[in-house]
Amino acid sequence: MPEAEESDTDSTTVATDLARLLRRHWGARANSNEFIRSKGIASVVIYDACKVTLAGDPDGVRVWTQPAPPATTPRVDVIVPREDVDGVLKDIDAACRLALPPAFIHRFDEWANSGGELRSGGSDASPRVPGPTLTDADLDAEIHDFWRDSAVVVPGDDSLSGDLRRTIRLYDMINVVVVRNEPHKQLTGGIVVGDGVESSDFGTWFMADHPDAEGLRELMQRLDDWVRLRLGRPASTRAPR
Repeated sequence: MPEAEESDTDSTTVATDLARLLRRHWGARANSNEFIRSKGIASVVIYDACKVTLAGDPDGVRVWTQPAPPATTPRVDVIVPREDVDGVLKDIDAACRLALPPAFIHRFDEWANSGGELRSGGSDASPRVPGPTLTDADLDAEIHDFWRDSAVVVPGDDSLSGDLRRTIRLYDMINVVVVRNEPHKQLTGGIVVGDGVESSDFGTWFMADHPDAEGLRELMQRLDDWVRLRLGRPASTRAPR
């Protein structure tokens, strides 16, 4: 077997083993799993707040974390023997739970223990008649009107594979995204976690029922609810328009 092919096989074996370690420790409680076979790397996002990565190293296993803003969760970068990885992951888990607001941890545990999806907001009313599809200018105006001084649109991030994309920094602490997927004009949202990974809302992706003003406002309300919970702030009392 050529040397390069042997190296690829070894890296895949390492990545598979490390992914198994992460899965055994967090299971369905983690999301945004990444698996880079060619580099022997596996990672997950825990508590929608911190990316944990494992990588093979000549001296054992490198373990490092990338906390999502605000960086209250632990920042770790260590190389340990393979048999010590479980202990390091347990310490990371315990430190994350202590660092995050109790109400957020309670909500996360409620979702994780439910065995299903748990929405933090949004309407459960019967299907409604959609309004006019938002133009680019309409979407920007709705974002500004909804958050006003509580948000800043991050410049230079306005498209992704032809989709309309807005990255918004809320309360000067957490970045969220609003994306209009082409060609169907579907509106979705996400929380920016770790190394640019976009996470979901306790297992349910942020998604508007229609690409109109009401759908966008509901989507933004869910994003706002999540961010306030993550920051330990009171729920919004914003009156619906």
